[in-house]
Amino acid sequence: MSEWRVLAVLDSYGDRSITELAVETKLPQPTVTHTVARLEERGDVERQRSDTDGRQRIVALTPSGTAMVTSLIKRARQRENDVFAGLGVDREELRDGLRQLIETIEAPS
Repeated sequence: MSEWRVLAVLDSYGDRSITELAVETKLPQPTVTHTVARLEERGDVERQRSDTDGRQRIVALTPSGTAMVTSLIKRARQRENDVFAGLGVDREELRDGLRQLIETIEAPS
């Protein structure tokens, strides 16, 4: 799950630092660091030195990582279509309601 979150953020928002990935994936920074290391070993991401801060590393998708994300998104959308078809409810209404529920749950109290 952590790999999918990191890949999805990089695909949606572009290159990110470990700190930015931790915030955007809502995962602890050590988890993101280990996840990025696994993805890097597989060749799905690469770390580059930041242009603005030489101490910081920026994580970027490789062509292999981009291909994997594209495939995963296609499969996830198909699964989503199957689930919604089986529910027999208005897809957009349900999706909007779920998004609102998530925002309410995640909002600071």
